[in-house]
Amino acid sequence: MTTTSLPSSPSTETSTPEVSRPGRGRRAAVALTGLLACALPTSFAVSITAMLVTGTEADHRFHQLTGQGLLLVALWFGALLPMLRAGWRGERPSTAAGYRHLAFVGVGLVASAVSAGGGARSLMVIVTLTGALVWAALPQRPRLRARVSLDPGDERGPSRIRERASDLWWSQGDSNP
Repeated sequence: MTTTSLPSSPSTETSTPEVSRPGRGRRAAVALTGLLACALPTSFAVSITAMLVTGTEADHRFHQLTGQGLLLVALWFGALLPMLRAGWRGERPSTAAGYRHLAFVGVGLVASAVSAGGGARSLMVIVTLTGALVWAALPQRPRLRARVSLDPGDERGPSRIRERASDLWWSQGDSNP
């Protein structure tokens, strides 16, 4: 049986960055901080779901039925879990995950400063400190400085894209612009 192999061109090969697995100590730190950071939203989700099912706290029925608490938990986990997953694997968390976590904590801090009642400040101290511990335990931090260009003459800008699209349109031989 003969086999033939096709030569690969250098343009089709993609290089993937080497990701080193974190050591036991780093993984233990990520797991511990993840446990601390996820304990509060987990207990919050369980308690608000139990309140809704059992009918306790009738004063809060509107908030329970509209799912505001569960939405808050989803946003909370949506900010934490991608960073913890990347940290466990030794990868860099995405920029979106980093911004999402910072936005969640920042909005919570502003809201707790505006409405000081009900223990919001103490809650946000816990959320901020456990979030900071997660950031400290990550082997690689998210890149928060994304390249943004608003220059219309930039090669990647919208004017250049429109120009290339119109060149492509006219090169196909259609008479309709």
